[in-house]
Amino acid sequence: MGYGGTIVCKNVDCGYRKTYYLGRGEMPIYPLSSLITKLHPKTRPIIEEAVKDRHVQNYEHNRSLFHCTDCDHVFKRVTVKIEFHDGGSFETHKRCSRCKKDRTKEIDVGELENRICPKCKESLLKMDSFILWD
Repeated sequence: MGYGGTIVCKNVDCGYRKTYYLGRGEMPIYPLSSLITKLHPKTRPIIEEAVKDRHVQNYEHNRSLFHCTDCDHVFKRVTVKIEFHDGGSFETHKRCSRCKKDRTKEIDVGELENRICPKCKESLLKMDSFILWD
């Protein structure tokens, strides 16, 4: 199941509106090889190398929302965590898509409320709707 929300700028003249779909809705449990083909082209070879010649015990994937504490950018990313039979694990990087620094933290869509609008930079954001989806 997935969740999410739509945020809008409180300034009606601005018109900023963005909907985030998070969680695992519409992301069935694929064989890992099929999941890899659906990921970002730069992420695919990194995961393929990590699982090369290793036996995967379990893996999880999820759409998550991140906030960069360095440049204040908010972005969505599919994360993958893989556990191997030998006890090791691998997790995709959560670097900022704007400044490329590794100073990000996972946030909830509700934490975007009362942030400065990225479009007009003059008003605050508010939650317009909360979404549960599958």
